[in-house]
Amino acid sequence: MTAAGIAYDQLAERKRGFYDTEHFNEVLNRAAQALISAAPLWVTDFATGECRRLSDAELIDARVTRGATVLILADGRKLKNLSVRREDLGAAIKILKAAGLKAFSSARD
Repeated sequence: MTAAGIAYDQLAERKRGFYDTEHFNEVLNRAAQALISAAPLWVTDFATGECRRLSDAELIDARVTRGATVLILADGRKLKNLSVRREDLGAAIKILKAAGLKAFSSARD
């Protein structure tokens, strides 16, 4: 999810300085996890072309993985093709800033 990278860039206290791909993916996962708590998340079914908003119930205990490209729901379903609308992303970043979130640290930081 590109939105995770944008959120990281706008909220991080320091610029990207990753150790390796695994570290980069972990940071993106954390950024996306923060975003899904503050912004509506959309998924596109490329077979049908339908785009739908994920419900709050679906997002309970959901976790982001694979460099913010896969969302694993509590029931085990794995969703790809996720997006956040531009206007929602801006609002979510403002919410996260107001909440005092300044960086997405990883276990290595």
